Amino acid sequence: MTTYVGVDIGSRFHKVAIIGQGVMKRGDSEWKKSPTFKVLNRRADFDSLVGRIAVACGAQEEEAVVGLESSGYFYSRPVAEFLAKCFTVLFVDGTAVKDARQRFFNITHKDDDIDARCIARLLFLRDSLGEPLGVSPVALDLADRSQAIRVLSRQRRAMCKMITATTNRLHRIYSGIFPEAVEEHWPAILRVADSFPIPSELAAAQPEQLSGIRSRRKRESLIALAKETVGADATHYRRLVLFLVRQLKQQQQLLKQIEEELRGELSTHPQARILLTIPGIGSWTAAEIIGLVGDVRRYPTKKKFRKMLGVYPVSEQSGISLKRSRMGRQGARSGRGGLYIAVVGLLAPNRRPNFIADYVDRRRSEGMGGKAAVIAAMGKLAETIWSCAYHNQPFDAGRATTLRPRAICEGSARVVMEKPDGL
Repeated sequence: MTTYVGVDIGSRFHKVAIIGQGVMKRGDSEWKKSPTFKVLNRRADFDSLVGRIAVACGAQEEEAVVGLESSGYFYSRPVAEFLAKCFTVLFVDGTAVKDARQRFFNITHKDDDIDARCIARLLFLRDSLGEPLGVSPVALDLADRSQAIRVLSRQRRAMCKMITATTNRLHRIYSGIFPEAVEEHWPAILRVADSFPIPSELAAAQPEQLSGIRSRRKRESLIALAKETVGADATHYRRLVLFLVRQLKQQQQLLKQIEEELRGELSTHPQARILLTIPGIGSWTAAEIIGLVGDVRRYPTKKKFRKMLGVYPVSEQSGISLKRSRMGRQGARSGRGGLYIAVVGLLAPNRRPNFIADYVDRRRSEGMGGKAAVIAAMGKLAETIWSCAYHNQPFDAGRATTLRPRAICEGSARVVMEKPDGL
């Protein structure tokens, strides 16, 4: 007999449900009413939890399996590492818990107690049916550098959004006070705005004072435009412009520091060196993928990996209606966006020959539309990433154009002489 323990992870406390296999077999009326209790992030509470699980296992020393929600990485680590010393600890995907609660267990409302019971129930069904059901035996510890890359990658993305927002605010202000320069010399304005924030001060400056602009012709042109501007009176906007310009420079400096730290983490990460051998995958795309994926062994097949990145097909057919395929809506938007940027870069007019461009040309020659071919190429690139990372081998350009994704990395044991699959 097995005792199943479901733990719903929280930032300040966790909810736990301990349900025996006998209770699970009696039906919904029993396990749905199982009691739950709160566990704080304290050693005394953790020791008490271990004691409760041991009591539930009984004198026969039954096996105990603990399931934790995979979300909230740093919140779940303390309790996960503490329980792993005594019991088998598995991680349950948050989407699997939500789908099971609504579709399988017919529970329309949500709270922490219900999620703890549902996690324990999924563990029971996993053992009974022999299906994974969103349960993963692979757990990452706090020393895993992929989590540091994930945090830095998110910080970089957030900082880029802040820089864009600040730049847009300055653009709107200058469109009202200095519209001529916005049309012709917008980057040049930002270089000198900390010294000459408004057109009247710029009009009184000498070309030699605009040291932030290299071209003397641009300096003179900017001063001439400032003297004849039709913009509104900018006196009241001077302090605001100075504040935004200084804020923009601080954000750009922070971005450089984040990128420097991120490069340092990537330089020592084993998967980063492999991903960077794949055409189209640069440092930031590699960081995004490593942060999302963590341990690639969590995805035993390329289909599951593609679904996590959000580049998988969904077929729709009802009755005699025409069957059609579209892109699924699940998965990480940031991962899908990174793949799109990588594919578009590989299809640029000045590109070097690469396997993605050859793949898109072949699909277009078969009658596939341009947008559909790009989506198919995103799936192809995702499969290539999975193959290289899963087999821990660098990309081999010679095999990529003729073999399936499983055999396009060096050292792959299986060689399949077939053309790649599309969507």
